[in-house]
Amino acid sequence: MTVHRQKTTVQKFFGYRQQKYASMNVNENSEGDGNMLYRIACCDDEQQFLDRLKECFVRLEVQTDIETQVDYYTDGRNLIQAYQADHSKYDIILLDMEMPLISGMQVAEQMRRINREVIIIFLTSYPEYMQQSFRVQPFQYLMKPLETDSFIKEIQNAMNYLRTDHHKILLHTEQGELLQSIDQILYIEKPKEQDKLCVHMTQDNYIVKNTLQELEGVLVDKDFIRVSRTHLVNLSSVWRLEKKEIHLENGECISVSRRKVKELQEQFTKYLVRKGGAM
Repeated sequence: MTVHRQKTTVQKFFGYRQQKYASMNVNENSEGDGNMLYRIACCDDEQQFLDRLKECFVRLEVQTDIETQVDYYTDGRNLIQAYQADHSKYDIILLDMEMPLISGMQVAEQMRRINREVIIIFLTSYPEYMQQSFRVQPFQYLMKPLETDSFIKEIQNAMNYLRTDHHKILLHTEQGELLQSIDQILYIEKPKEQDKLCVHMTQDNYIVKNTLQELEGVLVDKDFIRVSRTHLVNLSSVWRLEKKEIHLENGECISVSRRKVKELQEQFTKYLVRKGGAM
């Protein structure tokens, strides 16, 4: 298994966007994304091309104010294995379409089974492959050999898209700002006698500086409900309701305050009706 990780901190952000995000230009004096972290995977069977990608990300570092964490793979099977272990591991995945052991298209199909939201960018020398890839909904195609400025522009397009994606939420962690998929959140908890929150997700937990009121304001129309002074719960993670308790699909149990019981029952019933289920 060959995985090389590169962490970069960058100084200046210029906004571009493929399609409608092209109008989101940010001037040179913009502070950009600050210390927001974008997690990226690059997969190509040729080490020489991966080295070229590293050069492009170094150039991106010089020109922007973005923090990236980049992992490099020479075998798509290893990328699939890593992604299966953590569904929110990457925000952007760059895939070579022509690889001997498993093609970029096959890797992308596996990615889409795991996560419909992750951004996929194909790398190819053959434009005729583009039509074959529509079913996996790639964000963009980059033609080989790479032209550095075009590469930077398209990566920034993808980052702009992520920043405006309503299926993600920005968490202020102790390590910096982190984009996470909303549907991966099970519940958010404010532990007693602590001033920070714990966001419980399907794969990891994060200690964040956001307030519960702030996150509730963002998530209240995305099937989340406040069930007590200390807990905000994703209705999609609920297995069943029982008196003053919520039983989650992962086996955890959360207490519901007395004044929230009726509202929870009503909201959960409406949620099930929308999703076509039954209590």
